[in-house]
Amino acid sequence: MKNKYLKFCDFTAKACGAFAVLALLLSILVIVELVFERYFFQRAITWQTELVTMLLVASTFIGSAYVLSEKAHKEKKKKAKK
Repeated sequence: MKNKYLKFCDFTAKACGAFAVLALLLSILVIVELVFERYFFQRAITWQTELVTMLLVASTFIGSAYVLSEKAHKEKKKKAKK
């Protein structure tokens, strides 16, 4: 039972990491489209900035589950010089 739970947690953490990457890529695409639209058409859609903000916040918080599962949140100790 414990192994099933750990596998489920690992799968969920990896899914969160994948979502975080996709959210970042989508926010980059929306920003590029926003700049293109403002430069060439002198217009901007109002929801683009809000979507990018929400995607970046979601990527940060949801991606933290993956970071925690990989133990990447710990600071590595530096070795003392002798």
